[in-house]
Amino acid sequence: MDIRIWHRSWPRKKGKTYQVHYQVDGGPVLHLDPVWSKAEMEQQKRELRDRLNRPQLLDLTGGQKPFEDFAREKLEEWRPPILSPGTYNRYRQVISELLIPQFAGKTLAEIERSDCQRWINKRLRQVSRGTVEVDKAVLTKVMTTAVKDKLLDASPAVDLDLPKVDRRTEKTKTIAVWPEDLVDDLVNALPPRYRALGELARDTGMRQGELFAVALENLDLRRRKLNVAVQVRYTDGLHYALPKRGKVRTLDLTDSSTAALSEHIKIYGTTAVTLPWDRQDGPLKTFHLVFTNSKGRAIRRDHFNESAWHRALRACDLIPAGKSTGIHQLRHHVASLLLTMGMSIAEVAEVLGDTVQEVSETYAHAMPDFSKRLRAINSDRAARIAAVREEFGNGR
Repeated sequence: MDIRIWHRSWPRKKGKTYQVHYQVDGGPVLHLDPVWSKAEMEQQKRELRDRLNRPQLLDLTGGQKPFEDFAREKLEEWRPPILSPGTYNRYRQVISELLIPQFAGKTLAEIERSDCQRWINKRLRQVSRGTVEVDKAVLTKVMTTAVKDKLLDASPAVDLDLPKVDRRTEKTKTIAVWPEDLVDDLVNALPPRYRALGELARDTGMRQGELFAVALENLDLRRRKLNVAVQVRYTDGLHYALPKRGKVRTLDLTDSSTAALSEHIKIYGTTAVTLPWDRQDGPLKTFHLVFTNSKGRAIRRDHFNESAWHRALRACDLIPAGKSTGIHQLRHHVASLLLTMGMSIAEVAEVLGDTVQEVSETYAHAMPDFSKRLRAINSDRAARIAAVREEFGNGR
């Protein structure tokens, strides 16, 4: 085995920066993380030479496999029933939409812990810590599998740092609300078959599964009413279920939503779709769905995201990045808009089918004058108390 190890250095303000490079059997030139002292660089060389001279620990040919090829192979191997449908969908989303773009062009052996940590840090700036924990678990699974397949000697995704969060304040969320013109552009960029669905999401804030289950039985266009009483879910297969937390509600439709739904039904009609209720072995129920795919079947979340929503995002120069760019953003848009217009938290919770606590924790940022109003109330109260004390103090 032909092993070449060398280093390069370049000046910095005080001293030099050193980086070790190596090549095995004429393969790609790889490198280690840069260090700031010659002693550390020499130590890296010794450890690297010892590691590469232990062939039982490293399949160098396998290590040169592109990350994208390996990740896609694993996705095929992990299809249900190896992983549950829900878990597999999450793995597929993280790998296809996040990991492959992040490590594009790199082989397994070229990915270092610092690369993984940088990606984790970037994700922490985009989404919640809980979401990043799931993303990290998927990355760890891929890299650990590469070690088990003897393509790597060690996983670069171990001991990645996540900031410690005070659980008492973790519930406070920060939601980036998209501007109204961007929301309109996204809805207009949807394929014609799903444009009315987008308009309904923009105007009502309905959840994705609730949008997929809009049915003639629950829709009254003449009175402009929509009864949100069912959703389409995917758990080991598509089925109907009550909305989240069983919160059935009736919504008033806007003029634009009513017109969009009427036009959609004229063009595409409605389709009777029979699915199990609540679980895969549950009783069958039939609804005349307003929104179906091109084959007249109930819409699957992953199919809609890939064939419609992600295309709309790219048309608006946005990169799909999981939940932070999902259609759920239209729900955040509606909630923030209603709150800034002066609707109470309880009323917004009723519209969204959420709890008052969840709305107040999630959308506190949408009430920028809340603290000012509170200070004004307290100031007025203090002034009234002072006036009463002064009155009684003067013996009146």
